Amino acid sequence: MWKFENGFDKNFKIFLLDKLNISLNNLNFDKIDSFYKDPNLKFDLEIIKKAVLIAYEIDYNKFYNNRSD
Repeated sequence: MWKFENGFDKNFKIFLLDKLNISLNNLNFDKIDSFYKDPNLKFDLEIIKKAVLIAYEIDYNKFYNNRSD
């Protein structure tokens, strides 16, 4: 699992290739990483928390709710 706080630099590119066999050679990671490190960028943490909670709930219902073990 890749942590958002680790950014989207060359290490992310290596991670994608190693773990998922996805190559993004044409993507400029320096530009993406600098966007997320911009001090003027503001995140609404409550909206992010709610979105993550919804995503986990969907995954749980889809993959674990009907298990018989």
